[in-house]
Amino acid sequence: VNPKEYRGDAETTQTIIEYLNKILQTEGLEIILKGVQPIITERSPDVAPPKPKKPQYVSPPDFNRLVSDSELAKILILRWEEAQKCIEVEACLSAVILMGSILEGILLHKVESNPKIAGSANAAPKDRKTGKTRDIGDWGLSAMIDVAHEVGWLQGDIKRFSHGLRESRNIVHPYMQRTLNEKPDKDTCSICWQVVRAAIADLLGN
Repeated sequence: VNPKEYRGDAETTQTIIEYLNKILQTEGLEIILKGVQPIITERSPDVAPPKPKKPQYVSPPDFNRLVSDSELAKILILRWEEAQKCIEVEACLSAVILMGSILEGILLHKVESNPKIAGSANAAPKDRKTGKTRDIGDWGLSAMIDVAHEVGWLQGDIKRFSHGLRESRNIVHPYMQRTLNEKPDKDTCSICWQVVRAAIADLLGN
């Protein structure tokens, strides 16, 4: 650890000292420099704190294969990345809302891109007075999930789990959260994350 060994390179010297001190601190010892002379001193025995784990971010899927609107694809990518950042800092409510918005965004685009197929599904919402299919802009996420399953875009299990994500997403409304008495946590995020990824996989497969 003598700086002379590294031609006076202070950064290298400090790196070596810090490395050795992590080993020596369990023995109650520590290396310090007095000028350029390293000496060993006593200290309280301790253990090195664990290294913080680096976030394991999942790269976004190819949203350009899911949506033809390049600007919408960019927005979905940003939400995908932001949802993971929210999970990392345990901003779980925000993460769930973002994941629900991703699912809604890709399903709405899928329905709008295939109006005849989607509109002819039995699950397509109808106007009570005329019996005609309502404008796609008036569809809710629940209807889009049901239609996507009926026409073969989503598998049955993904349909059921997507409704779970939709219900969790609905606590974006404070009144709804109070009524349901729900507070999303990391486990909620983990489940919702798997759902949105599985739904995207189904849609990419189609």
